[in-house]
Amino acid sequence: MKAWLQLIRAPNLSSAIANIAMAFLVVHHDWLPISHLFWLIAASCCFYSAGMILNDVFDVATDREQRPDRPIPSNRISLATARNAGFLLLAVGLACCTGAGFLANLNIESVSEMPLLHQPMARAVLIGTLLGISIVLYDGPLKKTVMAPWVMGGCRFFNILLGASTFVPDVGASNVDPVLALPYSIWWIAASIAVLISGVTLLARKEAATEQHRPSLVFASVILVFGLIGIALIYLCPLTHTPDFQKKIASTSINGFLIFIAVVALTVLRHVFTSVVHGTPKTIQVAVVTTLRSLVMIDAAICFLFSFGVLMYPLSVAALMLPAMVLGKFIRST
Repeated sequence: MKAWLQLIRAPNLSSAIANIAMAFLVVHHDWLPISHLFWLIAASCCFYSAGMILNDVFDVATDREQRPDRPIPSNRISLATARNAGFLLLAVGLACCTGAGFLANLNIESVSEMPLLHQPMARAVLIGTLLGISIVLYDGPLKKTVMAPWVMGGCRFFNILLGASTFVPDVGASNVDPVLALPYSIWWIAASIAVLISGVTLLARKEAATEQHRPSLVFASVILVFGLIGIALIYLCPLTHTPDFQKKIASTSINGFLIFIAVVALTVLRHVFTSVVHGTPKTIQVAVVTTLRSLVMIDAAICFLFSFGVLMYPLSVAALMLPAMVLGKFIRST
């Protein structure tokens, strides 16, 4: 069991779950229907676990040299078993997307009259498929290319859109895009977090390097900072779901949100700055782990903003830090 938890990098699952809970809240303003949320979380956990497993499957030759204690090189889990498990989890994740979309479709009268990609089931299946493709591309053919960090950001982008995939807009809504009928706010959030993840992925690529190229560390840090800035400016994007939505946010949530984000950003940037200055594998690893864990708190801050200051939602998401920190004592996150 420990070998499998190491293989899927279990401490990081909290961030995937937090993404889904946050995105669902942004578009629905609550976590109902809970059955939809459950299936989307299950899908995200499957996709994330599949990505971690296939990452080690494709990297087995490198891990035998640099990380011989990993589950596959140490023969605690066979390469064939890991490969089968990874692709099986991708299929199960897509099935969970289909289930969530199917349940959402049942709640819509005359769903067949809606444009295909505005229907929750079609939208969830499309986003789940794009997420699965991005995972395979990152772990496989694009892993060693300059595209890899951006594809990893794309994985997080689609994971967040997945959390919003069962949304059904009001008739004539002007705050949704014309293709998938998702609120513009969720696109902004997904894009900002994708940039953050691209930056931390660029940083993580230097973790095992014996000689650090400082300009590349600086570049990774700049990208990461742009992601944080985008997140901090979320409240400026088109948010209006009801006539008084912007007014409610302005009166209850923006200051608290900005303070919340500032605290998280300062914590992340302190470790990122240290990694740039020292450039050692240890300092880079700490910066990467800190940033990944900060995603949970960023999601909690966004929940605070979109729940008009209701504390139940951000506190519930923030509580996901506990299993991440406990598991992180025994299992590496990178």
